[in-house]
Amino acid sequence: MNYQTTLTAILLFLFCACSAIAQERPDSYNYRRAMEAMENDEVEEALTYFDKEVKENPKNGYAFLYMSALQYYKNEFGKALTYANSAIRYLPVTDTAYIAAAYFGRAQVYAALEEVSKAIDDYSAALRVDPEHTEWYEERANLYYNREEYDLADKDYQKIVSLDEGSVMGYMGLGRNANARAEYAEAIKQFDYVIKLAPDYSSGYSFRAESYTRLGEYDKAIDDVIQALDIDGDKVAFYWMLQLADSAFFSLNAKLKVQMLKEKENTYWPYCLGVIYERQSNYRKAIEYYKMIVDKKDESAGMVAYRFANCLDELGNYTQALRYNELAISIDTTDVDYLMQKANIEDNAGRSKEAIATVSAYIEKAPDQYYGYYRRGWFKDHSGDPDGALEDYMMAITLESKADYPYLSRGILWREKGETEKARKDFERVLALDTVPGDNTCAHYAYFYLGQPEKAIDWMNKVLAKSDDKGNHYDAACLYSIMGKRD
Repeated sequence: MNYQTTLTAILLFLFCACSAIAQERPDSYNYRRAMEAMENDEVEEALTYFDKEVKENPKNGYAFLYMSALQYYKNEFGKALTYANSAIRYLPVTDTAYIAAAYFGRAQVYAALEEVSKAIDDYSAALRVDPEHTEWYEERANLYYNREEYDLADKDYQKIVSLDEGSVMGYMGLGRNANARAEYAEAIKQFDYVIKLAPDYSSGYSFRAESYTRLGEYDKAIDDVIQALDIDGDKVAFYWMLQLADSAFFSLNAKLKVQMLKEKENTYWPYCLGVIYERQSNYRKAIEYYKMIVDKKDESAGMVAYRFANCLDELGNYTQALRYNELAISIDTTDVDYLMQKANIEDNAGRSKEAIATVSAYIEKAPDQYYGYYRRGWFKDHSGDPDGALEDYMMAITLESKADYPYLSRGILWREKGETEKARKDFERVLALDTVPGDNTCAHYAYFYLGQPEKAIDWMNKVLAKSDDKGNHYDAACLYSIMGKRD
């Protein structure tokens, strides 16, 4: 859900079904000025006049409702909740349209605060007052879906369809629920109807692609992915393209090549081909496709240069990798991921001091991101500055207490310094965080340093059984290396 709603959307949800109701509403000077400011998207001015209004008329529920909506727009959820409560308290019970809007508005605030039960209660209260709003059923259904209460979500989507037979979202919701239940044939039926209703709506294809992929009908899934990507570069379709690259690479590759030949001027298709080859670790082939578009300087050029640099980094061509990374940075100086890539390439090239300087620039731009401190600590760690590394690991842990690798790295440094109790606590924290074997977990190292090598090997084997990712094989090699098992 996107909480950064526009003022136009706020006005729509508040005025929805209100204009036809004969109801006396405020007409004071401050209230009128506030409404004029809202219509001109002047948020602070509107709030100033609404504030004056409620000081003069402290029971003006209408003003409180708009103040709540404006604070919600600003992501000031505490104030939004306070004002929503006042709106519900003071709005005239006879003005049902605004009462319903107030409950809906407070439900939005509760949803933003992840108070799901309260949000559902308020959506329900709004719908009891005004049961004709399909958007409100959709909001409540999404919450039911996230709680895996699919039967309740189904009822809301069915209600949407009963109110509006042409509603795409009603059928989309029913299809999504069916996918969640692994009822893929039923999901396909719903998405088929969505596509009949709205053949240019990409999500109908991208969600159906999931159903076909789950059923192993890869050719149909690929067709849907390409159709969705062709419409608007659908992000869900892009995700399923990556999954299909793992399970049906040759078919996907062939159909993307056909699409590229059909649309020779469209740089998106060689980009997709580059991405799927890169996913297969065929970096040289990926580079061939990225070369087709990297010099065109279109809106995707920065990302293409970034991907190009990644391939060259993987091939060990660090000089060229840095050249394309610099190109990406020159195209978009605001993307901090490009800076992090540069630091990693420099470190891989053995230029750790330069990497430290680069990641420091990253931290200046993203001071609240733990990963920058973790990586700088890692670079300092293997360039002879253990005290500086410890400081950075501590910063990383302070910013993100659920990230496992900073604890592991700090624990190893404590161990090297002879601080065995501090090290033990850090390794045990890793085990508390990593409870399920999977990609990017590091419990195997923690088990080893806690003197439990059999558990370390068992964990590593479970990770490898679940995923053949090259990073996991690298971790396994590292684990056996520190155990002294060189063979």
